[in-house]
Amino acid sequence: MPKVSDKQQHQLESIRRGFAEIEAGHYIPHEAMRAWLLSLGSDHELPPPKCACGKSHVEATGKQVKRRGNKAQEA
Repeated sequence: MPKVSDKQQHQLESIRRGFAEIEAGHYIPHEAMRAWLLSLGSDHELPPPKCACGKSHVEATGKQVKRRGNKAQEA
């Protein structure tokens, strides 16, 4: 089996975490994201879409969480 570089290992771990989040119901449906993005800058801007689980994740934690690399950080 070929050796996996540190960068490749990091990418694989990120992909696995992403799939785990999707399986847990934490994702934004494509059509909701598309509608929101298309509304930006218009006279009828939509609010940011919520996670498929029904939470905004800002409401759930009280703080906005942004992801950088493999770590979640409070904004």
